[in-house]
Amino acid sequence: MATNYDTVTPIASCRRWSKYAMEAVSVSQPRLIKHYIRHDWHAGKYGIQIRRKKWYWPLFIRSIDMAAVNAWILRRYVHGPDATDQKEFRRHIVTSYMKMM
Repeated sequence: MATNYDTVTPIASCRRWSKYAMEAVSVSQPRLIKHYIRHDWHAGKYGIQIRRKKWYWPLFIRSIDMAAVNAWILRRYVHGPDATDQKEFRRHIVTSYMKMM
């Protein structure tokens, strides 16, 4: 992973299933990984669902999803956590582009 934003420290803990102990155990996790998992979850929550045969198409669509999530996170940072939810934010983006056409 590469980033110019996040750091490895502080180390957080998370719960993972251990097949050897047959229970959930606590493991250490860098902050970078924690933020990536959260961002990936947000990007997949309302992701664009288009399937194509070209190999580069999923990379292009995923980059659009990640850019939309980054813009939504910045909006929440500026206007507060109660500004808009991600679904409404994406609708606003789409309607803005449709009005331009």
